[in-house]
Amino acid sequence: MPADSALYTRLNDKWQTTCKILFGKEIGELARYKEWLLEGLEPFEKRKSSISGKEVVAVGEYPKGAPFISFDEIDYSRKFKPLSINEMKDIDSIIGAVKERAAFCGNTILGNSSYCEESTGLEDCNFMLGCHTFHTSQDMAYCTIGREVKASFGSLVIGESSFSIKGHNNWRTSRCLCDQRVYESNDIVYSDYLDGCTECLFCFGLQGKRRMVGNAQLGENDYAKVKEKLLSDIADELEAKGRAPTLIELVPNTPFKLSKPLSKKKALQFDESKVQAAFDETCSIVLGRKIGNVRDYKSYLTHRIRNIKSMKSAVSGEDIYVGGYRIDLALAKSGRAVKLEELREICGERKWPEGIEAGKLTLANAGKLIEPVAVFCTEEYLLSSNAAESSTVHYGNSILCCSRAYHAKDSAYSCWPRDCDHMFGCDATRNSSFCLNCYNSYKLSRCFEVDTSQNCTGCLFCHNCENVHDSMFCFNVKNLRYAIGNAEVGKEEFMRIKKLVLSEITASLEKKKDFPVGIYDIARAGKR
Repeated sequence: MPADSALYTRLNDKWQTTCKILFGKEIGELARYKEWLLEGLEPFEKRKSSISGKEVVAVGEYPKGAPFISFDEIDYSRKFKPLSINEMKDIDSIIGAVKERAAFCGNTILGNSSYCEESTGLEDCNFMLGCHTFHTSQDMAYCTIGREVKASFGSLVIGESSFSIKGHNNWRTSRCLCDQRVYESNDIVYSDYLDGCTECLFCFGLQGKRRMVGNAQLGENDYAKVKEKLLSDIADELEAKGRAPTLIELVPNTPFKLSKPLSKKKALQFDESKVQAAFDETCSIVLGRKIGNVRDYKSYLTHRIRNIKSMKSAVSGEDIYVGGYRIDLALAKSGRAVKLEELREICGERKWPEGIEAGKLTLANAGKLIEPVAVFCTEEYLLSSNAAESSTVHYGNSILCCSRAYHAKDSAYSCWPRDCDHMFGCDATRNSSFCLNCYNSYKLSRCFEVDTSQNCTGCLFCHNCENVHDSMFCFNVKNLRYAIGNAEVGKEEFMRIKKLVLSEITASLEKKKDFPVGIYDIARAGKR
């Protein structure tokens, strides 16, 4: 991007302001730190438009060689001829017929947005560079996934926050640097899993604390001196090398040693029958019939999503559940991952350790300070019930094998089902219900294999649709009902073809526990 462009000029100014707030000084141009800021973010695709050749940014599991177009190249006035009877004999024939109408879309910028480049999945956003999946945010560069954010750089999964550099999983925070899973906190640097804290450096698993360094309390003057020294050290590191280490990189590569035995915790009871009942109801509504036990479809429901993984706690050997985001996987590989209840027991306040001088603490020697308290947790449970084998459940009920399940219920094998219910095999589909294998969408209901769409109901195999209802195999259209291949066919004909399609899908699912075609496969007709 040209250094004199209006977007870069604005973002570079916000970058300098953020650096002054965090480090007390500027550390150079935003462009110099691009590669560092991109480290650890959720991935996105860069393709070429089949219409203009311009770069298209998109999020999804798209096949190589699939045609792409930019959102601003869609011709919504275009009319499509209905498919013939011979073109709608079965799913293969329909896919073959709609192949020429099927193109995946990126550079999706919606609502009152402006000055957004190299980005997609934005709504009501302004001055955004290299970002995807944000709502009501502004002045951001190289960030992925969040809402209501201002002045953030290189951050991932962040909400209602401002002035952040390399903040991962932050909510209601301000002035944070290289932190992970920090909620309702301010002035946090190189810390993990904090709630309601202020002015903390190199801290782990604390709640409601202030002026802490390495989980030890310091007085106001001592804390100010340590903070000034360390932030100056971090700024020097960035200026010299163009990047700073992650928190995980600072932790010594040694096994964690318990100072005392952990107390035994009683396992929570889980009623799986409620999740199974929800799966049965969802399949009945979406596919027209029940198809069996939800666990039998684990492989099918998870092959397109950021799936839950399990590992063993570094201190107890008990199962830990890990989400599929890159930061979650990095924590899991640290060798110091523990269960949530173990974190709370291990990471309390401690006295300043002997043999370490606060005044001589640097970024290079911080590992010695944090080694006795540095553990990571990939699990979060908040005011939830009947949840199991999941990494993150906030205000949830009857959740199985999910991550980032916020205000969700009656769902399984899904990632980030926010404000949802009856979701199975879905990823980044919010404010939705009764969906199977839907991705990167908003306000869906009764949908199957739908991607990058919003305000749709009763859709199958649709991509980038808006306000489309009871339709199949539609791409880059809006305001349709009873459509097949972008052309309205009427209710009677739609229901006839839908019955054929669902019969083929359910027969395969019941026999093989799989169906070989998804929305990302439509551009590859004939390669089943």
